[in-house]
Amino acid sequence: MPSPGILLYRGTPADSIAFDYSPLPIRVGGAGGGGAMDAKLAINVSLKAAGLEVGNTIAIVMPPTPQMSKLHDGIVGATFFANFIVTIDHDKSELVLEKREGFEAPMGASEVPLEFNGRMAYVKAGLLDGHGGVTPISLVLDLGAMHAVSLNSKSNAAVQAPASALATTIGRGMAGPIPGRVGRIAGLEVGGLRLTNLVSTFPDSAFQNPRGMDSRNGNLGSGFMGRFNVTLDMPGKRMFMVPNRRFTEPFEWDMTGVRFDLDPLGTLAATEVLPGSPGALAGIAPGDLLVAVDGAPADARSLQKQRASFRQPGRVIVFRLRGKDGVERDVRVTTKRLV
Repeated sequence: MPSPGILLYRGTPADSIAFDYSPLPIRVGGAGGGGAMDAKLAINVSLKAAGLEVGNTIAIVMPPTPQMSKLHDGIVGATFFANFIVTIDHDKSELVLEKREGFEAPMGASEVPLEFNGRMAYVKAGLLDGHGGVTPISLVLDLGAMHAVSLNSKSNAAVQAPASALATTIGRGMAGPIPGRVGRIAGLEVGGLRLTNLVSTFPDSAFQNPRGMDSRNGNLGSGFMGRFNVTLDMPGKRMFMVPNRRFTEPFEWDMTGVRFDLDPLGTLAATEVLPGSPGALAGIAPGDLLVAVDGAPADARSLQKQRASFRQPGRVIVFRLRGKDGVERDVRVTTKRLV
């Protein structure tokens, strides 16, 4: 999140904190089709982590959204990244904060310059075309996005979704679902490090610059950056990338053809079933409520982990569903590559 401080939801531990609220009204929005929401601005906030502290910052406290607040209590803003060297060690699942004094670059790391527009960080990348050509592009560094890369087709003639790209919901932002297409690209190069046969999303035109943000050619998400252990030196306008144990893993997309999302009551429901997909052929219908996956009760957090199995071809997944008639049934879905 490029804004400073931290974003929190009402109905979480934020409710127990006696914040000093500003009288100024604010509104919070993001990617997706919904509108902005009224929120409160807390001032004179201190953030502490691992014995380190940043004072005189802010907290934005907003209404809960089932799709977000069921997964986490809030989102860390740019404050930590602006004050410390931040290493995201995906191999160890650790976030390491250290002071800039005495910092030494990780051994064997590729150094990548960062360009800033306000608090937004951009990365120079090369888009591979499959014929040996490389098109220079500029991408927002978006560590909160789950996709590998999202490309804006209206930004550059070389940035086009393949003809075989699948029309679907490609993600969810703070303001709601994001429609678009998903398909494979030849590859992407950042800092001299190249990954090929990537799954890329292509948001519909109206969703390529949420809230007027300068998205340039698109954004680079954790699906790509998660193949590296990454060290960010935001004040120094640079980052360092070291390939990790996931570097050679293939890029995949959901292979069930079913999108489960939280409804306003916080219940997981099938919101999209792609025609002809394994889920559709197995009899899953929009509106079916998800009760369990492979015998394990399903909720928002467990589904995030279970989705990894939805991206493995030839896997049989047993969904327990509750239909609109209230009757529960087990449905066996055999996954198949759709992208």
